[in-house]
Amino acid sequence: MNTIKVVIPVRNARDWISKCIFSVASQDYQGSWSCIIVDDASDDSTQEEITRALKSLNDDVRSKFSIKFNESRAGALKNFIDGFKELNSHEDPESILIQLDGDDWLFGPLVFQIINQAYSQTNCWMTWGSYVEWPSGAHGM
Repeated sequence: MNTIKVVIPVRNARDWISKCIFSVASQDYQGSWSCIIVDDASDDSTQEEITRALKSLNDDVRSKFSIKFNESRAGALKNFIDGFKELNSHEDPESILIQLDGDDWLFGPLVFQIINQAYSQTNCWMTWGSYVEWPSGAHGM
């Protein structure tokens, strides 16, 4: 199974970040994975919500997460790049890199398994997902 590395760049997503974190934490994946949350100097209570959500996880799952709180805004792309650097992605070029916005969440506990299967069986280099808007249910890409 491939190693999965997730970066969650976030700014002012206090209403959604817990659901995002819990969707990653609930993955039923036997392979190795890690996740970093990069808060881009949120000025709402996002940082407190991140801390609260992570404290509610069991120790084993919580150990897979790390947090970086920016003192000033850097922008989503820089946070994405910095997050993968912090996860030492360059040392594991075969790992699967996932970017998940702080106001998004994974649809069910099998997402990592599905992504791993796609990369393992199809020799693909990149995928992108679609989404279902909540609460309307509208689909998009």
